Amino acid sequence: MLSARLVGERSGSAVGESSGRARRCYSLPLSPTNSHYLPLSPTNCLPLLSHFFLPLVSHSALLLPLSTLTMPVRTAHPTEAQAYTDFARATFIATYAADNSPAVLARHLERAFTVAQQQADLLDPARTTLVMEAPDANWAGFAVLRTHQAPAKVPGGNPVELERIYVGAAWQGRGTGHQLMDACVERAAANGHDALWLGVWTENHRARRFYQKEGFVEVGKHQFDFGGELQDDILMARQIILR
Repeated sequence: MLSARLVGERSGSAVGESSGRARRCYSLPLSPTNSHYLPLSPTNCLPLLSHFFLPLVSHSALLLPLSTLTMPVRTAHPTEAQAYTDFARATFIATYAADNSPAVLARHLERAFTVAQQQADLLDPARTTLVMEAPDANWAGFAVLRTHQAPAKVPGGNPVELERIYVGAAWQGRGTGHQLMDACVERAAANGHDALWLGVWTENHRARRFYQKEGFVEVGKHQFDFGGELQDDILMARQIILR
């Protein structure tokens, strides 16, 4: 990832979650002494659950699966360099530590994830960092759009790179990545970009599946310098319809 790579930064270190999980209502016993069970449907699920769990869970919480939670997305401020670094490092390590040697990982972190580097990125006019805030005001995820020369294989007359898109482990599998991607597309379109492109490690299968669901297609390959070790990345792109 980052400018240390041959072409842009590796995207998708912690994305690829599903767009949401289907709710299920299981059968509950009619009474503690009754061995018969009532198959629950959406219409009779709420009254029974309310009877058993009303002191703990409100009706609104029962009706609102976590996958429907929409969180605000804003532009990061240069004063948030420390928070940016902490979140990005933790998410990156959780994603890549198991598949890379500690020495290689440490070299990449030192080069790409320091407070000084993140502050420089936040001050860079070619980069836009979008932050998704959780209900407790902590970071749930972030994405970086970078305007620079795209590889020749990338389609579009004015493409922009999705340099980074990270979702914290606590928010994966809740549709957060999809919401963050929508915000990226919206911001890119507002700035007149007609395509979004990125690089993703060939072994990051979860991220690749996520990007495919979001409309990205493979357009080529390149190598990425990961802590002094060259790794193969896949170039992916998706069209943006400007209105």
